[in-house]
Amino acid sequence: MIPELPERVTVPLEAAAVPIDPRRPGRIGCRRCGRALELNQPDPDDPDRWLGTCPACGCWQVVEILDGERMALVVVLPVVDLVREAIRAAGARPDRPD
Repeated sequence: MIPELPERVTVPLEAAAVPIDPRRPGRIGCRRCGRALELNQPDPDDPDRWLGTCPACGCWQVVEILDGERMALVVVLPVVDLVREAIRAAGARPDRPD
């Protein structure tokens, strides 16, 4: 049975502007553990936006290159448990796969 979910929930996001080392432009550290993110570019038509995944802690982050490749805006995507909690707080009961 599919649970009834609210149309929208609010979850906190962590975002930061971080400098990019010009000697290592493809190296952006995970906002959670500091290890280098593995960067993937899902949309070739948007070369300044990347999806970063951390091989150490599993965190997913959206990375947007700013200021002529000297800075990046990094947004940490919320974990599923945080989204489930927001759904519960909105009054719905999401099913959790076993």
